[in-house]
Amino acid sequence: MLLWLLVVAAFASFGLLRAAYDGHLSFELLALDSALFYGGIGVTVATCVAASLHAARRLQAKSVTFDEAIQFVFLCSAIAAFTPPFAMALSGHWSEGEDSIGILYLGAYTVGIGLLGFVAFLILCPRRDA
Repeated sequence: MLLWLLVVAAFASFGLLRAAYDGHLSFELLALDSALFYGGIGVTVATCVAASLHAARRLQAKSVTFDEAIQFVFLCSAIAAFTPPFAMALSGHWSEGEDSIGILYLGAYTVGIGLLGFVAFLILCPRRDA
């Protein structure tokens, strides 16, 4: 849980620093938008890492089968990939003009990260048949 919070906080902090670098030093709406955008990416990364670590631990303890672990990691990666863009779309703030492209970018990033996390789990935790 602490790892998840640290990863999300690091991404959101990067968003604030990027907004400050672009000249939005005060906490304007643009600075918060940047923090939310990068925080959404951080949620996806953190959830994929946490789910993969949890599944790997359960595999080592032999409390789940390899197929169950794959299903768990895939489900968590899919939920983590689609939740941030969906939440941004529902907020209503990002639904006008060029702002809506930000939702598409976030969706592309999070789906790509989710797929990479799933593939990395498959590569790093190979099937061990006894």
